[in-house]
Amino acid sequence: MDLIDAYNRLKKSYDLSILFSLGLYHKYKNVNRIYLDENEELKNINSYIKYLDKSFFKIFGNTVYVCLVDYTEQECNSFPNEELTLLKKCGIDIKETDSKYFSKYIEDEERYAHYLLHVVKKNNLNLYIKGLLSLHLDKEPYFTSNMFILSEDLKYLINLYDDRGVDVMKMLIDTSQNSSINRS
Repeated sequence: MDLIDAYNRLKKSYDLSILFSLGLYHKYKNVNRIYLDENEELKNINSYIKYLDKSFFKIFGNTVYVCLVDYTEQECNSFPNEELTLLKKCGIDIKETDSKYFSKYIEDEERYAHYLLHVVKKNNLNLYIKGLLSLHLDKEPYFTSNMFILSEDLKYLINLYDDRGVDVMKMLIDTSQNSSINRS
């Protein structure tokens, strides 16, 4: 399934501003929360990567979809450049042709959410995990976006929200042509 087809299927089945927001565990019934801070073996970024790969990433194929979410107080026509610069410092170079950008004004937060959905090879996920966890473990380089990882078949969504835990959601994607559902 290509990126635009995946985006359209997600949009048809979910409110993306809810799906790609922190706290999946509190918003959907079909989510498991795993508390990483209870695992004494996780002492550094490499141990997190090994644990996540062994425990969760085996459900992924060779490629995944990653959705990064960043927030600004002003409207933008593209994903914020400051965040793209931080991502590049982490070794993550996202091509505009390989991504889908969308945004939404979040009224109750009085800010804009900027979403960048793109395809990532599974073996490059470690760059994303290092960049995200580095922020929370006071290491560099890091990025500040929230990160959501979708299996290529859109059956699973994983949100590693910080070094304390991960939410794993079994997706309910509508595959019919005419139905419009919201699973929140």
